[in-house]
Amino acid sequence: MLKLSRIAILAAGLAALPAALGRADELALNVEPGLWEMTSTPHLSGEIPDAANLTADQRAKLEAAMGKNMPPRRYRECMTPEKLRHAFDQPQTAAARCQRTVLVNSATEMQMRVDCTDAQGTHQMTVQVQAPGPEAIAGTVNLVTTRNGKTFTILNNLEGKRVAADCGGVTDIQPIN
Repeated sequence: MLKLSRIAILAAGLAALPAALGRADELALNVEPGLWEMTSTPHLSGEIPDAANLTADQRAKLEAAMGKNMPPRRYRECMTPEKLRHAFDQPQTAAARCQRTVLVNSATEMQMRVDCTDAQGTHQMTVQVQAPGPEAIAGTVNLVTTRNGKTFTILNNLEGKRVAADCGGVTDIQPIN
């Protein structure tokens, strides 16, 4: 079971992945590998489904953020050829089953939906990304989680730009602020 803080981190991390889409046989979004600087602005709404797994401080912070735009989060991420090949791959497990559906697939626009189901509930993610050129993207990632009859939504607006062809020492997501 994912804690809400992990869901928020997942949604923020996934926001960067559309910049990495480029599987020649599946996704046609024209973006270059390298070091990308991303800005994501999440908006939380709904009910907190796993509140029992949170500390009082974590719960208070989430409740305070509900219905509001959270501060933008800026980070850098190295988009390697490996990440390009596995963007949005969903591992199949006995506990969760996921289905990815690509709705729009062009050099300048990608829309996709990922539906996952497990014993505790469902997760639905929709992704819309525009790439006006190979070094910039803009879009949204919308994650809707339903657990124990409660629905929680993270709408994450994102912008990204490629800042270098070489990633230097950046190997993972590196927060800027």
